Amino acid sequence: MDKTVFKDRFRRAIKKTIELAQKYVKEKIPKDFIIDLSRIDSKDTHKSKYEGRYEDLEKVIEKLYQDGSVPRWVDLNVKTVENDLSIIRCEYSNIFFNDESNLLHEDEGVPPFHILSPHIPPSHFDFDKNKVKEGKFSIKDIPKED
Repeated sequence: MDKTVFKDRFRRAIKKTIELAQKYVKEKIPKDFIIDLSRIDSKDTHKSKYEGRYEDLEKVIEKLYQDGSVPRWVDLNVKTVENDLSIIRCEYSNIFFNDESNLLHEDEGVPPFHILSPHIPPSHFDFDKNKVKEGKFSIKDIPKED
């Protein structure tokens, strides 16, 4: 994959991640962000290895773009908000490909990125919608689909 294409997709995926979070939560989701990066070892029962917090997207791109190869998938969601910054959880596959046909999430328009909902409680009906705690947001009243 071309590095310029990967960078563009990453930037668009982050924008979509923040927009999706704002759609579902009451709190303001800042456009400025920090990335919490973790690698998932798919050969070791999906064990997660936390790699740190990055303010510079270019440093994350350097870790994820390796000589034309990129992770098979990269999951993104807004984890929480701290100091007027969105904390983006970024987990990625430890399996890399340079052939785009091997990447997942093409249907989302920014492969290999998978945009997920913000970190919300499993049942927002059992959650105090007026509190933000440990990455759990106040959920907007969204009509349920049948």
